Amino acid sequence: MIFRRLSRWMLYIAAIVSVIALLGVYFWRDLHLTDIKTAKLPDIVVENIRLERDINGDHWTFISPMVEHRDGIIYGKSLDVTIGGKDGTKTKILAVNGTFARSNNDLTLERPFATYIKGDKKYFLKSGSLYYKAADEMWNLSNDVVLSQGKVRITGKTGYYAARSGDCEMSGGCTATLEDN
Repeated sequence: MIFRRLSRWMLYIAAIVSVIALLGVYFWRDLHLTDIKTAKLPDIVVENIRLERDINGDHWTFISPMVEHRDGIIYGKSLDVTIGGKDGTKTKILAVNGTFARSNNDLTLERPFATYIKGDKKYFLKSGSLYYKAADEMWNLSNDVVLSQGKVRITGKTGYYAARSGDCEMSGGCTATLEDN
């Protein structure tokens, strides 16, 4: 009987030691995370920000409820971008989210909706994504682009607008529609 009690106690002790060893390994691994060195953490997170910047002579205003700055790139959510052009034009862009590179002023926006006012004409633009290359003042549009002005509506898969020359081109199965009211 003593041998039987001793072996039962030994089994209990062995089970307890095994559980403690497993928990020890789990907690040791959890406390020594090796991936933390490679994780991209933001330098700074700011809520309810308004950023103003002059880019190529135009006055840009960025408004967002939350932005993160990481590796020289500003990541924003629910962006409101206003551009006051040196030529008197005004552009208003609303986007779900986007990025802004501080080094070269390039801008990428997802699902933008834009209004462009030049004189008495008002243009509307909707796209899946928009990329602005500041050095060339080139707007590249992709993922189903819709451009409209008055009764004219033009759709295409991709397009671009060259701000310096004023050239605008749509491609990828374009359709032009004229509303008859």
